[in-house]
Amino acid sequence: MKLKLFFISLFVPTLFVNAQNVGIGTGRPLQKLHVEGATFLNGNVGIGYSNSNVPLSFAPLLGKKITLYPGATGDVGFAVQGNLLQIYSDNPNADIAFGYDQAGVLTERMRIKADGSVSIGVVNPNASALLDISSNNKGFLPPRMTLLQRNAIDAPANGLILHCTDCTPAGPYSYNGSSWVSLTTSTPTYTVGQAAQGGIVFWVDETGQHGLVAAITDQTTNDGIRWNNGVNVPTKAMRIHYYGGAENTERITESQGAGTYAATLCAEYGGGGYGDWYLPSVQELYLMYTLRNTIGNFNVSGAAPTNSIYWSSTEFQSFGDYTFAWHVVFTNGLQYTTNRSFVARVRAVRRF
Repeated sequence: MKLKLFFISLFVPTLFVNAQNVGIGTGRPLQKLHVEGATFLNGNVGIGYSNSNVPLSFAPLLGKKITLYPGATGDVGFAVQGNLLQIYSDNPNADIAFGYDQAGVLTERMRIKADGSVSIGVVNPNASALLDISSNNKGFLPPRMTLLQRNAIDAPANGLILHCTDCTPAGPYSYNGSSWVSLTTSTPTYTVGQAAQGGIVFWVDETGQHGLVAAITDQTTNDGIRWNNGVNVPTKAMRIHYYGGAENTERITESQGAGTYAATLCAEYGGGGYGDWYLPSVQELYLMYTLRNTIGNFNVSGAAPTNSIYWSSTEFQSFGDYTFAWHVVFTNGLQYTTNRSFVARVRAVRRF
């Protein structure tokens, strides 16, 4: 076997390579790494030094450890504990810096301070900052996602920040504990299914700032309630579209007067501390049916006496007959007209 001999002057003994084994201080290495004349102290191995606490050393003090530069101020190196690779220092006041050395000049890119704060682009982070990023030609880029992806975040933390690419307006948003707030506007935005504004949001407009919210439970018992107060006169509550239920409710109560019936039951509801609840229009009510599982707590069993029928505020008139109003069946979504004396369920809504 041909012997290859190398000499390295790095303040260590002569290095030999023989048959894939490496010898330091010996020309006949018997192991993959054979150190001849090494000193051993407290589990450390010293190469070319009498004090093994100073030079390159290997010691199982923190699981599997490689000490890169031990010294009087404490060991610094790598340790493996389970699946965790640690960059550690025995000195609790030591920082960890990342960068590169070129021609003996160290350029630092990132530093982790002993107190846990981090700086990027600057050696010492501001004392009031946990993360300090400094640059004169680059900015901070938060996570970017669509409205659908943002709304799919499970239990967002209060103060969470992201950039929404297709929200209105697009841009940075922060979660305030109950809703996402645009950081470029002062008005919060809402999403369908969100618990806010005294109930459950079930419709929002294109801005995300306005919409409709349903009460979290019915305002009636299983026995239901009449649509009117026993007076079959025209109420002119003919609005069918979104937001129309508010005007319908006002016209019904003006026509029917004091008493307990579907419109007053909603108008007198004070859920969430709000006093502007109303009986939904037929289209508002049908939308609530389509989102019944999102809103929750509707009777969909079809049980008597109300058979899962919910009153809308929309009056039905036909050839001078003022005895009917629209309702929605929550077992199948069908919309019918029913005599106003019929008892049905009621769920209040409000606009915001």
